[in-house]
Amino acid sequence: MSQPRTSRSTSQPRAGRRKAAQLGDMAVAINGAITDEQGVAVPAVKAAGEVKKPKASTRVGKKGLVLYVDPEVTKALRRLAALNNTDQQTLGLRGLELLFKEHGMRLPGSAHKAPSKA
Repeated sequence: MSQPRTSRSTSQPRAGRRKAAQLGDMAVAINGAITDEQGVAVPAVKAAGEVKKPKASTRVGKKGLVLYVDPEVTKALRRLAALNNTDQQTLGLRGLELLFKEHGMRLPGSAHKAPSKA
């Protein structure tokens, strides 16, 4: 006679069980948190690609800006930067300066003054 089939109910999410299994016998997953044998929380293990790199000194205090454009636009911008012996960052800032200037404003944080309205 076969044993009755029991449900595989657990209070722990599947991802937590998988991470506990990856850490080996020393870790026990409880309610989705990884803990050691004494119940002390173990920091989550990051994948190799998830290591946080320090910011470049040119990015400290800055905020990223993302634009979604067609692939042809990125290729053209890359070519334009190469033809002008500059980088895409500089071209992007120049474009923002022109946009603000067109509206009679100064690009915040830039050294340029707002154009005078004659």
